[in-house]
Amino acid sequence: MPSKRRKGKKKKKKDPNAPKGKRSAFIFFSVDERKKVVEKNPELKFGEITKEVSKRWHAITEKQKEHYTQKALEDKERYEREYKEYLKNKPESSSSSSSSESSSSSSSSSSSSSSSSSSSSSSSGSSSSSSDSSSSSSSDRRRKKKKRRRKKKVKKKEKKEIKKKK
Repeated sequence: MPSKRRKGKKKKKKDPNAPKGKRSAFIFFSVDERKKVVEKNPELKFGEITKEVSKRWHAITEKQKEHYTQKALEDKERYEREYKEYLKNKPESSSSSSSSESSSSSSSSSSSSSSSSSSSSSSSGSSSSSSDSSSSSSSDRRRKKKKRRRKKKVKKKEKKEIKKKK
């Protein structure tokens, strides 16, 4: 189901060579616990399963959460390692943003994250020149909109002043 966005807003393309994001302790818990919930209640819908997993997460003690917190820390370290490697292999570009542009360099970072391959997906990237042009046109639209708002505000003030004089 496509997400609802304002007219003209476009989602930035994710670089397919970028490393997969770090997982939280809850996500690790959810992966383990979801299987158990589905085995016991196969008739539950996706949202209901998620609610049950969330209830179980809140019900366990901090000591039980330590195992998942440790996994999350290890995954965070993995992500930071892969991200540094990704930045080394990524060719330099004119803009300093790292998430909006696609690169054609081959990076081993996305293939080495086998533990998180089942939970997230990446969209195919487009050429960086088209993303640059769309971002500049959207910033132009924002500037124009801001200018219109200011003009409108000034007109409103002028009308108020005129009414006060009468």
